[in-house]
Amino acid sequence: TATYVTGNIFKNCTSLKKIRVHEDNPYYFTDENGVLFGPWVDYGEPQYEDSNYALTAYPCGRTGGYTVPDTVNGKTINQVWASAFRTAKGLTSIDFADGITILGGNAFEETGLTEVTIPETVKSIGASLFENSAGKYHFCPDVLLPRLQQSQQIKSAGQHHNF
Repeated sequence: TATYVTGNIFKNCTSLKKIRVHEDNPYYFTDENGVLFGPWVDYGEPQYEDSNYALTAYPCGRTGGYTVPDTVNGKTINQVWASAFRTAKGLTSIDFADGITILGGNAFEETGLTEVTIPETVKSIGASLFENSAGKYHFCPDVLLPRLQQSQQIKSAGQHHNF
């Protein structure tokens, strides 16, 4: 029996349009779009009692835009887990809830996103966030840029931009 889900275990499942979780599962939930949410994991330990949850996996076969909700089943969604949207080539746009503070590494790798605005609430961005995705990525400069190291690069439309 699996005890927790980490990363997007469904990446490259391009025909998957909806993830379902058994109604008796107390820790993992899906929204009406079939997107998976659950506890974040700290050094191999799921944080079941935390009031914050992560968007864990997005079904790669979905098309169109998506809005990350503020809450799911009473849990605040404050992060997008590493590789959560990876290989979702049909994803064209995304909007974030105000409470999002963490965007995990490779979260939007190989997606169909053409433009993304990172909200000022984001405090942490994982490595290779948009790797192999062509588009425009906008960061709230007053909040985020002072936190980025001089050597950090953001890949956009096949080019690297140093901040």
